[in-house]
Amino acid sequence: MQEISTFKLDGVALDWAVAMCCSVPVAPDPDAGCLRTIEDNEVYSPSRNEFQAAQVFEHSGVDIYRELGDLWAPQKMWLAARYVDSGKSLVVGANNPWLAMLRLFVYAHVGESVLIPDQVLQIAQKD
Repeated sequence: MQEISTFKLDGVALDWAVAMCCSVPVAPDPDAGCLRTIEDNEVYSPSRNEFQAAQVFEHSGVDIYRELGDLWAPQKMWLAARYVDSGKSLVVGANNPWLAMLRLFVYAHVGESVLIPDQVLQIAQKD
């Protein structure tokens, strides 16, 4: 197991963390380079599958915004925000809206870092 910052999660490692937060039992499939659900052996990849990401988003309590700034900036960040009971908000930025939302979703559930199993990290390195 390796501790990874939730702000750096990507690909299969992010998918594993989202599955953990959603209580979706998954197992690494090293041959296919992905995670599969235990229940029906379907590929689980909300970081790449917009339908799966939208299912997480629906129940996440997260709002997504496009960063305002220089009109001519070639890359603007997407911001995901979640308001918590204390009246504060959590905000995470990324280069696409699903990535920002999924990282914030994981952050809201586990904090600034998450333990990722070595088998998942091996798949992520091939990614």
